Amino acid sequence: MTLDKPMIATAPEDILGFVPHVLGYWPDQSLVAMTTQGNSLGATLRVDLPDTDRPDQLAAFAEQVSDYLSADEKADGVLLAVFTDSGWETNSVGGTWRPMLSSLAERLAASGTPVKVAWLVGHEYWRDASCDDERCCPLPGRSVQLIKDSRVNAEMVYRGSSVRQAPSDVDIYGDCAPYMRSLATAEDGSESSEDGFLSLLEPHWRDRACFEAVLHMWSSLRVAKKLRSGEISLESANFLRATLRVPGWRDAIAVMAAAGFADAYRGADDFGFLMDAESCDAGLPDGVPVELLQLSAQATRTVCKAGPSEDGSPGAPAVAVHGTTAVAATYGDVLLGLAPDVPDWTAMQTLDDMLKALAGFGGGEARAACLTLRGWIEWCRGRGSYADSLYRAALRELPSYRLAELLQEVVLRGTLCGWARRSEAAWRRFGTAAA
Repeated sequence: MTLDKPMIATAPEDILGFVPHVLGYWPDQSLVAMTTQGNSLGATLRVDLPDTDRPDQLAAFAEQVSDYLSADEKADGVLLAVFTDSGWETNSVGGTWRPMLSSLAERLAASGTPVKVAWLVGHEYWRDASCDDERCCPLPGRSVQLIKDSRVNAEMVYRGSSVRQAPSDVDIYGDCAPYMRSLATAEDGSESSEDGFLSLLEPHWRDRACFEAVLHMWSSLRVAKKLRSGEISLESANFLRATLRVPGWRDAIAVMAAAGFADAYRGADDFGFLMDAESCDAGLPDGVPVELLQLSAQATRTVCKAGPSEDGSPGAPAVAVHGTTAVAATYGDVLLGLAPDVPDWTAMQTLDDMLKALAGFGGGEARAACLTLRGWIEWCRGRGSYADSLYRAALRELPSYRLAELLQEVVLRGTLCGWARRSEAAWRRFGTAAA
């Protein structure tokens, strides 16, 4: 959903009611920091609460939070909310988190974004973290039901927003429950099995024409629609899953979604694994599902190579690069969110939908690939908790799946996606307007 106009928060419970919709879930044992730009909210950050009260470690934690929030260059202040269920019964929750909040306040003030207010939010109660006067802040606090009944929360629900499960319980298998079965080997031993298609494709994975045709299948909105509706044939699902088991194609599919066909194509060429440079007419090998050929027949066709330039230098791919960068991005730049200037968030959402559906058709390496790429998309959106949950699911599906291990390490190091660090490029769950 998108917001056509900003919503107005008139009370603290309105802002706190907005938080679960921004994150997509009700946080637990979390610090949520929201930057302010005048009377408007800016960026939202969620991090796990520190498990220490040592001053040096709290200072390091505050430094990390400040560094994350510095991505919002227009911020003039910060709102903090500590979501925890600990200490409410003994009324010790305020004292427990006061050292952390003091350290944060000192560091954020030094960076020019002072803390305007901090709240403590539990399962049943919430309160202003700095108020100890029981005349205006009676213990243990105000009912959390006030947040759930807030005007902003009600308006978000009315506009179609919903609060999902926590990341640890994220739905990883998609919406294709009727097809949930192992498809690695067809019961009749036919070549329409996932393994059969992989055997068919592996000899051609470096063929320029085959590479291009596979990308066109993945960029076909008709294929995406069939997957989302659950109407795609088992044979076609097997074929698409098999393409994800070719690492070079898997990575190109992700790059294409964010940066467009040109960067995916040129990046593969730069790696040197594309062959048959003189022709793009060979096409796919025999045995490709007819349904996929028909669905992707109307996908935008691109020329593999443009002719040489007037000065005799080799021609560049005859397609425009997505975004505003004049020079095609490398795979590494795209995967880290450093290029293009602004990714194609619509195409990335479409890819996420396709991967979610395909994960429901069977397990093994193909499901691990689906989960890993979905985790990467979540990381690009700035949702590291969801990303980590999906990477963990991928590694449960296929231990030592290398791409999941590498991308999970990026999350565990606290690295933010380049796009998430820039307001003009960052994914916005509710469009351009918020609160």
